[in-house]
Amino acid sequence: MKNEHPIWIQRLSRFFGIGIIFYMVLRFIIAIPTLGPYGVNPYIFGFLDVITAIPYAIGVPRLIIHAKQRENQKVIQWIILLAISFIVPYLYIAIEGEKIPILVWGVLSIIVLALGVEAFLSVRSKIKMAMKEEDELITKSYEDALTSKKKDILIK
Repeated sequence: MKNEHPIWIQRLSRFFGIGIIFYMVLRFIIAIPTLGPYGVNPYIFGFLDVITAIPYAIGVPRLIIHAKQRENQKVIQWIILLAISFIVPYLYIAIEGEKIPILVWGVLSIIVLALGVEAFLSVRSKIKMAMKEEDELITKSYEDALTSKKKDILIK
């Protein structure tokens, strides 16, 4: 992997990082009054959220880069890291939230499932877009090489 990434990867990384921070702050604000009454320490939840947001924000662009380069082993490693980063804060709620009513568990499960599906679909579409872009560049390079070869033959 090169040290310098295309501008779209740099922008995606920044935008994604800002989005993750915004989402994390919003989730923490909601968690304080919501989780406390059920025996879940919202500050530990917030801490876990911050710690896991960092590899998540770094991981999505890296996953896209490795998928674009078709480095399957690294893609699998980043998927595992992203899955762990995504689930750890919710796992804490599951472990500590003894007094959480079944209705709240249901709503929380739906939210986690919806967020997981949305994250999966978003990353998948970004990977497809990056791979399509890569395929177009390869095709264009091949066509340019053929055109150049034809010109060389005609000149000779």
